[in-house]
Amino acid sequence: MKIRIERDALADAVAWASRALGNPRTGGNPGIGIEATADRVVFVSYDRESSARAEFEAVVEEEGTCVVPGRLLGDITKTLPGAPVVLNTNGTSIEVECGRSAFSLPTINSGDFPKMSDVPAIIGTISGADLATAVAQVHVAAETNESLVNLTGIQMEFAKGVITLAATDRYRLALRDVSWSPSVTDPDTIALVPAAKLNDIAKGLADCATVEIAVANGGDSTLIGFTGNGRSIATSLLGYKFPPYRDTIPAPGNVVAYIETASLSAALKRVRLVLEDKDKSFVSISLSSDEVSLTAQGVASGVANEAIDATIDGELADGAEVEDPDAIVEEVPVARKAKGEEDEEDDEDLRTEDDVEADLDAILREKLTAAEESPLEEDEEDVVVDDKTDGMERLQPRRPDETQCTQCFLLVRNSAPGCPVEDDACPLFK
Repeated sequence: MKIRIERDALADAVAWASRALGNPRTGGNPGIGIEATADRVVFVSYDRESSARAEFEAVVEEEGTCVVPGRLLGDITKTLPGAPVVLNTNGTSIEVECGRSAFSLPTINSGDFPKMSDVPAIIGTISGADLATAVAQVHVAAETNESLVNLTGIQMEFAKGVITLAATDRYRLALRDVSWSPSVTDPDTIALVPAAKLNDIAKGLADCATVEIAVANGGDSTLIGFTGNGRSIATSLLGYKFPPYRDTIPAPGNVVAYIETASLSAALKRVRLVLEDKDKSFVSISLSSDEVSLTAQGVASGVANEAIDATIDGELADGAEVEDPDAIVEEVPVARKAKGEEDEEDDEDLRTEDDVEADLDAILREKLTAAEESPLEEDEEDVVVDDKTDGMERLQPRRPDETQCTQCFLLVRNSAPGCPVEDDACPLFK
């Protein structure tokens, strides 16, 4: 095999294929396969859960295939000078030449190179920018604790004209509707995609005018695929059930405040300066006739207040300031990053007024209250619970006579007559 390819095209292709590089310590394949035919060259990689493929134009002097160490090739291509690159196989090695730089790398036995199952048929298309924005907005609410596997994903619900994305970490829920163009008559299907993987894919395809989405119509597939600008990637779906979040969303209130997104974001950054623990503290929100007030109180750092201009839709009681206890929200970072991940960009820039984040302290309250009101057995003793909420309307701590469901994660009284969400597959009431 001997090919000539532009340095930038080679770097982009290797970087894209590296998204599916496996870790040899966990049984993954560390190689990138290269296939040169006619005037095209394809770079592909597989691990146990994903596959990535990039196809670019190149001058092919000699057709052929080989497998090269992926991470080493990626490190080399990123540092090469801005000149055409020549890749030439020579027995059990591949020569990389660019300007006055030259490398000789060992090849990997192609017989050990894995392959994933075929990706299902394409069901529609979406703008790459729209997909990246929507995924970034819900990704911040996804769980990072791998012990709660079903909450580490983003649920994609495909319907006619709209894709609904949902993510939750039990304390907040993020929802986003984004327009798309289905290519099948009935696109009704649901896919639970690993949140970190989907966010990485969406960022990589953000520059694509059109991204093709492939998933089995009807939900029988274990894979979902995305293709744009000669790049494609497929990843395994999470084989778990996402919580029934629609049942927990409270009905709209009688009063709605419309606030400029940038003003709200800036005000939150300022008032949270007095909070000692910015990840576990609270900001109180109150409404008046033409503004929204934010209040944060630290244990020893003082108090911060700020008012923001707002348009109020609805009648406030007697025109007086009204504080909604359900408007007390947990202050959390706008973007959460995995350990060792460098700050590449601020996902906050992608947030718009369409972004919805809700505190599940309020969202789940109705379900928990219903479970607690189940009748007790006559001989059951009352359990005294220490209330440390200081009068604030918050979730109560777990009681000694409650069990957490491993499927929906709700707390259920041991004396409850049945599943509070009426799930026939509930493990507590089989």
